[in-house]
Amino acid sequence: ANLTLTSMHAYKVGRFLGWYYKNTLSGCLNAAYRPRIVIGKDTRRSSYMLEYSIVAGITASGADAYMLHVITTPGVSYVTRTEEFDCGIMITASHNPFYDNGIKVINSHGEKLDDHTTALIEAYIDGELDLLGVEGDDLPLASGDKVGAIIDYVAGRNRYVAYLISLASNSYKNLK
Repeated sequence: ANLTLTSMHAYKVGRFLGWYYKNTLSGCLNAAYRPRIVIGKDTRRSSYMLEYSIVAGITASGADAYMLHVITTPGVSYVTRTEEFDCGIMITASHNPFYDNGIKVINSHGEKLDDHTTALIEAYIDGELDLLGVEGDDLPLASGDKVGAIIDYVAGRNRYVAYLISLASNSYKNLK
């Protein structure tokens, strides 16, 4: 964290995803569409920095950022899929040392993002805007009422916890 993955990288991931999900590259045909992206993180110190950087990028591109805060990767996947988000983001380095960190992007089906879209994110981070069909030196910024909103989405986290409880309740139901 902050060596090979910086807060600027995280901001750019957010900027790209907020732009991408309302762009024809993603298959979106509604120019007024406002993407919804859900974000979770682990408890590493750098996760907080990366979370707010990603959220700033998402909202600067005109998408809404739903913050789950501390949650597991399967939790982000579950919420993304069941609540029909455009994508989910999990900030974690999983089992790696505390000073590492990473960004996992999850598609709307709750699965790992496809390689093509991942390559487009990398192209944007590397400044290869021509591969995205973008003229100028950066993606367009949202302004006025087009700037995205930030939603503290504890309800999504609570629904995931309720889902886990229901699994345990139902799995032991037939045992006596």
